[in-house]
Amino acid sequence: LGPVEVLLSTSITGTIFAIFSGQPLCIVGVTGPVTIFTISVFNLAEGFNIDFLPFYCWTQLWAALFHIILASINACELIR
Repeated sequence: LGPVEVLLSTSITGTIFAIFSGQPLCIVGVTGPVTIFTISVFNLAEGFNIDFLPFYCWTQLWAALFHIILASINACELIR
C-alpha cells in the first residue's frame, strides 16, 4: 500500500467508526502512515544520494515548525 491508499482506508474506517460508535471525536490512528512516510523519506534520501538520518531529522523539524506556526496563528479558522 502507498500513502494515498493508507490515508483513504484510514479515513473510511475512521468515518465508519465515528458513525457506529457514537463517539465522533474519538481519534482512530494507526502507525502505518508513519511507517509509509518514513519509507518514502528513505527512498527520497536514497534517490538524492544523501544520508537518511540527517535528512529525516530536518524533515521532522520542518514539519514541527509548520505545526507550531499553524497552531500559533490558529490556521483552522481559515477552513471555515
